[in-house]
Amino acid sequence: MIAQNTRIDLYNNKQLIIGKYSYISSNCFIGCQKNIKIGSYVMIGSGTHINDSSYKYEKIDIPIKEQGSKTSPIVIGNDVWIGANCVILSGVSIGNHTIIGAGSVVTKNIPSYSIAVGSPAKIIKKRK
Repeated sequence: MIAQNTRIDLYNNKQLIIGKYSYISSNCFIGCQKNIKIGSYVMIGSGTHINDSSYKYEKIDIPIKEQGSKTSPIVIGNDVWIGANCVILSGVSIGNHTIIGAGSVVTKNIPSYSIAVGSPAKIIKKRK
């Protein structure tokens, strides 16, 4: 189920897969320029942003806006709970049975059965 006021932007050559029984709460944003996979039984809290692209910025003689963007796939495993107002950046994988605390910014892969919080998100506990 996708709740009200959630925006999903799909661009050319995109692949957004959402597994069964997953829930995306209100006021979320999913920007899919290439490849995002959300597993089954995933709960995504309100206000969360998931985007598989970011701007290029390497050339200092060209404005960032004019350098284009780069994409990296995002994979969110099965039975994942992502709290409200999180940010999931491009190239990140979140393993199965993982919890991401509210307000976290996920910049690196989080393995299965982890509880991660903060900005940037860090593992504070294992679930098993």
